[in-house]
Amino acid sequence: IMRRNITLFFKKIINSSIVVIISTIISLLFAELIVAVVSPQDLSGSWSVLHESGLLLNRPDGSTKHQLKDMTVNYNFNKFHARDVGTYDIRKEKRVLMLGDSFSFGWLLKDKDTYGYKLAQNYPEWNWINASTGAWGLSEITKYTSLFCKQINPDRILVLLNKDDFRRSVISNLYSFAQGQLVTKNPSPSPRQRIKRVLNSLSIYQFLIENSHFVQLIWKVVNSPNGFFYAFDDSASSEKEISLEEIS
Repeated sequence: IMRRNITLFFKKIINSSIVVIISTIISLLFAELIVAVVSPQDLSGSWSVLHESGLLLNRPDGSTKHQLKDMTVNYNFNKFHARDVGTYDIRKEKRVLMLGDSFSFGWLLKDKDTYGYKLAQNYPEWNWINASTGAWGLSEITKYTSLFCKQINPDRILVLLNKDDFRRSVISNLYSFAQGQLVTKNPSPSPRQRIKRVLNSLSIYQFLIENSHFVQLIWKVVNSPNGFFYAFDDSASSEKEISLEEIS
């Protein structure tokens, strides 16, 4: 009798678990359908990582999708946290390191349409490394050179500036002045940034935010500085996207 009761108990557990799993799957599929129809999202992946120094970088490898309404591009990266500009040939002795913000990075541009790719095609005798990153200012450019210049060993460093680089340097938390001296700071990541670092290491996370309207909506709500309804704002500009990517 005891054995029979135990068997019945486990059968109930299994049946209940199956019902819960099926119900959850149906609910998620229904939520996905509703969001896709009522408020379709831009299905973009995450291509930013946070270095232990506090510097925001491009991911060190792989490919990420970026979508803005009807525009969809894929960004490819290499080991220098750089945007792909073609084949890196170790036999070429001369290297040029490109540093800048989203304009130099090639925001919403295909690899072949970026400054770096075109320079690499026109000057094939050089290796071109485009480490430009969205939302960077002069402080981030300085930090990158201090971290990676020895590894890359560039012959030239090409810095592409725009009017916002100096403002970003002022608000950056990477350096400060104390008694006339430049002080290097290593800001600790916030709890949200720690969580994001773990999520970025999971392939399933990248797959979901690039393919699921429902998951993308949740991501936008969590990261929205202006509350829930900002996630439904179709007027979000590239600068707003950069800010969201920066704080994530």
